[in-house]
Amino acid sequence: MRNALLALSLLVSGAALAAPEAVELAPGAEWASPGCRLAAVRVVSSVAAGTAQIVGVTALDVYTNATETVSETEVLWRRVYTNGAEAVTNTYPAQVAYAPHPPWLVASEGWVTNISSRTVTRRVPTGQVLMLTNSLASVTCSGGLGYAAPEGPGAWLAPGETVSWTGTASGRAILFLER
Repeated sequence: MRNALLALSLLVSGAALAAPEAVELAPGAEWASPGCRLAAVRVVSSVAAGTAQIVGVTALDVYTNATETVSETEVLWRRVYTNGAEAVTNTYPAQVAYAPHPPWLVASEGWVTNISSRTVTRRVPTGQVLMLTNSLASVTCSGGLGYAAPEGPGAWLAPGETVSWTGTASGRAILFLER
């Protein structure tokens, strides 16, 4: 009995999450999508054979890569030690506390210049905006009422996508949404 109640409560809570919502749009009005699926569109029109085209428009900022190369010069003290068979090179930054070594171990020593450079690439907005139009549904009314059920990937609305409709229909477009 307890398992049956648990299954029933999960079923009811899952159905509540998938409950459809309705958004009503007047001609020329726009609606910003929260990110959902357009399950169906119903157009109610005073024009018996009116048409409506429902579209979604997404605005994307355009970026480019900016590359900058920076060079750095550093003066270092370099000392090379050798025992006749192997050599060890030590490089010290800036000031060095001089400690004399036996002359037969030091192969060479002195100041050297080290030049290093690095290239950094980052994304920079160009200030341009790319407008992408998604044709969601095309509705033709019969007797003042029309219906369409968009399918496929085009039925999904991105967050922030602006939905509007145009056409010869005069009335309302009702969008049925699933989250």
